[in-house]
Amino acid sequence: MSELRGRIRRNRVSFPSQVPVFAKHDRPDLQRKTVQLYFLFGWSCGRIAERHGVLRQRIQQILSTWKRRAIQTGYIQEIPPAQPAPPSRPSLPSAFAQNTVDRHYPA
Repeated sequence: MSELRGRIRRNRVSFPSQVPVFAKHDRPDLQRKTVQLYFLFGWSCGRIAERHGVLRQRIQQILSTWKRRAIQTGYIQEIPPAQPAPPSRPSLPSAFAQNTVDRHYPA
């Protein structure tokens, strides 16, 4: 999970702006808060557990289940590395551009 957190924070994987709650999974009442605190704000499982009055292992279980479900449903996806920009076309010499303008608009 810590690897995924690092990848999220470095924008290497997508992360939903609205954190989904999977109702049929562990503690839907804590999922959104736990996921945001851990993945986005960098809190430890122990600190989250203390805040919500549950065991650290329970927070790890909630996060693990949420992560697995989010990946399965496509909420979290790899972001491909940026592709190099195609080479730009060379600009025309200014003399050529001037001749074109003079041909169409005599002085």
